[in-house]
Amino acid sequence: ASPGFSSPGTGFMDDGATWADRARAAYEERRRLEDSFVLDLFEGQYESRLQCEACGLASATFDAYLALSLPIAAETGTGLEDC
Repeated sequence: ASPGFSSPGTGFMDDGATWADRARAAYEERRRLEDSFVLDLFEGQYESRLQCEACGLASATFDAYLALSLPIAAETGTGLEDC
């Protein structure tokens, strides 16, 4: 995971980078270390952000994933074969 921290009340990192800049850098670093056609097709990046309610300092981590579990609602009558 690649952490980043922002100044209170801003969308910018302490080094002037935006959240999007930091996410892009984390993804590019991950792909530099490991690259394949499987990752090209199936890899994604999950961002998790936290912000302190007292001081406003925010942090984010960016984690790569190959599988993402999503619920399928039974009430709709939609099954896997409909996807």
